[in-house]
Amino acid sequence: MYREIACNTVPLTRSLAEDFATSPGWDGERALSPHRLRYLRREYDAGRFHAPRWCKAYMSGRVYRGNGQHSSRMLAELNGTFPAGMMVTIKEVLCVTPDDLVALLLRQ
Repeated sequence: MYREIACNTVPLTRSLAEDFATSPGWDGERALSPHRLRYLRREYDAGRFHAPRWCKAYMSGRVYRGNGQHSSRMLAELNGTFPAGMMVTIKEVLCVTPDDLVALLLRQ
């Protein structure tokens, strides 16, 4: 069983993107895909990148990145540019088991 404990929309900063990109992923997180990173960068360069939605999961006393691996990495790697005035929504959930996190992510 999982329970949402917070959902906040905050200003997107390079520091926040870097922190999120380097936070630990959960065991079931898909592998980082260079293809996906290139796609997101093309969308950003074309002005079609939209405000991201990320997820933090608290489980067994640890914090995991539940969603946002690719978008946070792409943003953290931007060289010389960063989206001005963009916001990011970060959902925070409390999970009891890894299956709870899977169930949550399947619903997003």
